[in-house]
Amino acid sequence: MKSVPVEHNNLPHLFLHFDVGDPAGGDTVTDCLNKIIAKSAFVSTDSRVADGANTNNDQCDSRKGLVRSPSSGNITPTSTHNVQPTHWWNGQSLEDSTCDAPPLYAGWAWPPNTCPYYRTSFKKLAKRFTEGHGCVYRHLYEELCHKLSLNENAANEKGAGHDIFANFIPAFFHTLQFYFPSKSSNAQTKAVARNGYLPEPTKVTLVLRTFGTDLPRVAQCISEFAKGNHPSYPDYYNPDLIMNIDLFCSSWTCRDVQGNVVETEDEKHELVYELHSTTSDKVGDRSQNRTAGGDLTGDDAILNYLQTRSIVGIQDCYPFWRDNNHAPWSDKPVWARTNNLSGAHNHHHILLDDNIHNDPLDGAGGIRVPQVAEETREGKHSSYESLHGCEALNMHGKHLIRVPTICPLMEDNWFVQQIEKARWKHYEDDVRDKKSAGILVLSGKNLTDEYFSDGLKLPSNLCSVDLSRNNLTHIPQQIFSLSNLKFLDVSRNSIQGIPPEISHLTNLVELIALSNHLRLSQMSTDGLTLLPQLKLLDLRYNKKLKQSALDALQEVILPHNTQLEIICTIPTKQQGKENKLSACDRDATLLQSQLEPISTPQLCKRLERTFGITLNKQSDLSYDREFIMKTLLECYNKHGPREIRKEQGIPVSLERQKALLKELESINWPRTTRERPKIRAEYYMILQKPGSGKEHSTRTKKETAKLMRYKKLFDQAVEALAEIDPEFSSRFTALAVTKNFVGSPHIDTLNVGPFYGMSLGGGAIAVECSPMLVAEVETRGRLGKVDGRFPHWVTPYSGTRFSLIYYVTSGSVEPQTTAIFAPPLETNPNWIEPPTFVP
Repeated sequence: MKSVPVEHNNLPHLFLHFDVGDPAGGDTVTDCLNKIIAKSAFVSTDSRVADGANTNNDQCDSRKGLVRSPSSGNITPTSTHNVQPTHWWNGQSLEDSTCDAPPLYAGWAWPPNTCPYYRTSFKKLAKRFTEGHGCVYRHLYEELCHKLSLNENAANEKGAGHDIFANFIPAFFHTLQFYFPSKSSNAQTKAVARNGYLPEPTKVTLVLRTFGTDLPRVAQCISEFAKGNHPSYPDYYNPDLIMNIDLFCSSWTCRDVQGNVVETEDEKHELVYELHSTTSDKVGDRSQNRTAGGDLTGDDAILNYLQTRSIVGIQDCYPFWRDNNHAPWSDKPVWARTNNLSGAHNHHHILLDDNIHNDPLDGAGGIRVPQVAEETREGKHSSYESLHGCEALNMHGKHLIRVPTICPLMEDNWFVQQIEKARWKHYEDDVRDKKSAGILVLSGKNLTDEYFSDGLKLPSNLCSVDLSRNNLTHIPQQIFSLSNLKFLDVSRNSIQGIPPEISHLTNLVELIALSNHLRLSQMSTDGLTLLPQLKLLDLRYNKKLKQSALDALQEVILPHNTQLEIICTIPTKQQGKENKLSACDRDATLLQSQLEPISTPQLCKRLERTFGITLNKQSDLSYDREFIMKTLLECYNKHGPREIRKEQGIPVSLERQKALLKELESINWPRTTRERPKIRAEYYMILQKPGSGKEHSTRTKKETAKLMRYKKLFDQAVEALAEIDPEFSSRFTALAVTKNFVGSPHIDTLNVGPFYGMSLGGGAIAVECSPMLVAEVETRGRLGKVDGRFPHWVTPYSGTRFSLIYYVTSGSVEPQTTAIFAPPLETNPNWIEPPTFVP
C-alpha cells in the first residue's frame, strides 16, 4: 500500500532579510570587533560564584570555542545593566589575565545566573574589551583581524575602511554565492554541497535592512561582488545582483478607511507599514526622499512588489522603534503564515539580525501574520497584523535568526547552516499544518490515472484536495470516500466526465473542473443534485459544453440547490479571431507586437513574477487575453522602456560574404507562394539538409531536387558556418534563405534548440532575453547564435537585406536557458552572461 509522497517541488520563494547597518556611533572596526567578542563573553551574575566553578562547560566545542544552548526559553524581565561582575561564567576571575579564555557562548537562551559582559555595567568598556577585562580573548581579536585582512591602521579607521569590501563579513559573500549561484561561463567557484539541505528555493530575494544611511555603499559593494571584483571570488558573476537597486525608506502611518493620514490609531483607524521610494544619494533624508508614485502602502502591496525583485534595500524607521520602547513588533517587520495556512503568498521570510533578543519586550524582528478573514475590516489597507511578546519569539529559528556576529566571523558557512535549518523547520511545519488542516496539494506533478490505481491511500480527514494541472482522464475513485471534503480542484486535466459517485461528497462546497474535456453525456446530473452544500460548479473552458449543456445543467440541478452558481464559458465561432494578427502584420517597433507571440498563461506569469500582479484564477479576466495584455502594457508603461543590450555576431570573412552575396543576388527564387506565409518577407525559401527527412519519401525526393537547384548557395552557406562552429554545421537540419525580411515578432515553436543567423544587409536580430531586457544582435556579415524559442524579430533597416538562418527541428531538445550565447573568448573577452529566463 503506497502513501502520498512528500514533495519538494512547491518550495516557497525565499526572502533573506539581512541587517547591514553602519557601525554604531561612528565606531571603528577595532571598536566593533571588541564589542562583538564582549557580546558572547558571558559573566556570572551570581555573587556566590567561586573560583573554579564550572557552568555548562560540558557543552563547549573546544575546536571553535563556541557553546550552543538549548533552543528553549529562560525569558526574564530582570535587567542586568547594573550588575558589576567579578567572574566569568565558568568561575574564573575577571582580573586573572593568565587564565585560559573562557568559552564564548552564542546560544539563544542565557544559562541561569549569567549574562553577556556587554549587558552589564561594564558595557561602556566594551570598545576596548580585549585590552582590559577581556585581555584573555586578545588572541581571538587578532585572529579576526587577520581573517578580515585588516592591519592595525585599517582596523582603527572609521567608516568604510581600506576598500569597498571592508567591514563585510566574509560569510556574507559566501552566502550570496550559495543562494545566487554564479552565471559566469568560466566560473571556477564551487557551490556548497546541498547534503542534508532542502532543494533550491523556487526563487530567492535579498532584502537589505538597516536603520542607517549606508544602503548606497552596500549596494555598490554587492554590485562589485556580482561583477567578479571581490578578490576571493574573481570568477563570480551574477547580473541579478548588479544593481540599480530599489531603495526605500519605511514608515508606520495611521490611516482611516478612506486612506487619509490621521493622528492616532483606534478601532476606526489602522497602523499601516509603508515603503517610500528613494534615490540612492538621498537615503537617510527621510523628509525629502519620497518620489511621486513610488509609495507602497500596506503589506499586500509590499509583498507583491518584493516578489518581483532579486534585491531591495529598506531603511527602517529608527525613531518609530525608539518611540515604541524598542518593542520588536515596531522594527524591521517580516511576514509569516500562521498555522491556519492563511496568506496568499507562498513566501518564506527570514530576518538575520544581531539585535534579535530572547526578550518579548526588547529587540529587533517584527512578525506580521495574516489576519483571519472575518477580522479583516472592509477598506483596510493591511490584511496582516503584528505578533507581540512570546508569540513573536516563537518564530525564532524559522522567521527570525539571531546573529551572534562572532559565529559567522569564525565560520563562513554559518549563515547558510542557519538559513537551511530555518527552511527545514518552515517546510516541516507547513507539511504538518496542511496535514492537520486536511489539505492535500498534488498540483502540477504530471500524475496519471495509474498513479491512483495502485492502491494509493488518502488521509480520511481531507477537506481540500487540489489535483489541478495533471494528466488525469477521470476523477480518482479514492476521492469519493472523503466524506469531509469541501473543496475539490481537478482543473487543467483531460477529465471527460463526473461520475455518479460524486453524490458521496455531501459536504462539497466548491468543485473546480475548468479546462478539461467534459461532455454533458458523461456528467451525472443526478449525482450533482445530491450535493446540498455545493455553491460553485466551475466548468469554464470545456469546449464540448455548449449553451444547451449549460441550460440542461441549470434546469436539472438548480431546483434542488438554489444557492449553486454554475460557471460555463460559451465561446462564439469567431471569438478572438477577428483581432488576432499574424507576425507579418505586426509593427515590430511596438511593445505589444513584441509580446504577442507569448501565450496567455505566460503573460499571466509575467504579470505576477515581474510586476507582482496576481489575477484571481476564478475570474474570467484571468483568461481574457485582451485584458491581460492591456494590464501588462500599463505595467511596462509605468516602469519605463526595456533595456536594450547591443551584441555582435562572429565575423565572416569578406571573401565568403562576397561569394554568398553573388549567389543570393543571382538566385532564381521558387515560383510558388512564400514557404512561411505568416512571416513578412519578399522571398522566403527553406532548404532541407540532406538526411534530415524520411528516406525515399515523396517529400524527401522533392526537397532533394530543390536542394540540387541551389546547391552552390547551400554549400557556400554551410562552409561559412563550419568556419565558425563546425559542430553546429554538422547537425543543423535546415537553412532558411530570405530576402527583405521585415519585423515579424514570432517564436520558432518547432525548433529544438538555438539557431545561427547571418545577414547581408541591415537590420539586427532582436530577441527577448528577459521581461525587461532585449538583445539586438548585429548579424551583418556576422553569424549570431540566438534561441528562437524566445520572441524575436528584425530591427528596422533600409535597402536590400538577405539573410541565412541555420536551425534544428529534430533530435534531442536543448533546454531553454539564455536567449543569446557567448562568442569565442578571443572575439569578446569581456562578454557578460545574460540572465537565464524560462517563460
